[in-house]
Amino acid sequence: MGLPSRLSSPGDVINAPENTIPAFTISAGTGADGIELDVRLTREEKLVEFHDRCLDRTSDGKGPVNHWTQDQDRSLDAGSWFSPEFQGERPPT
Repeated sequence: MGLPSRLSSPGDVINAPENTIPAFTISAGTGADGIELDVRLTREEKLVEFHDRCLDRTSDGKGPVNHWTQDQDRSLDAGSWFSPEFQGERPPT
């Protein structure tokens, strides 16, 4: 088995909000061999998928990821900034 030839990072950002399950799923359906994603630690040192150090750009949260708990992260809306179609999309945890 060789190395993947087509990696998608951070998913299909043309058709879905970046770093969300829909973005990863669409990428898989278009022939990507794998995805590259970013993992950060929450306040209680649990893993969450988030590209930026702060939540502000791609969610309705404010401030650094590591100031939030995993439960708080799960309540974020990571889709509305992209399109109303993705309102309520949660960050992968």
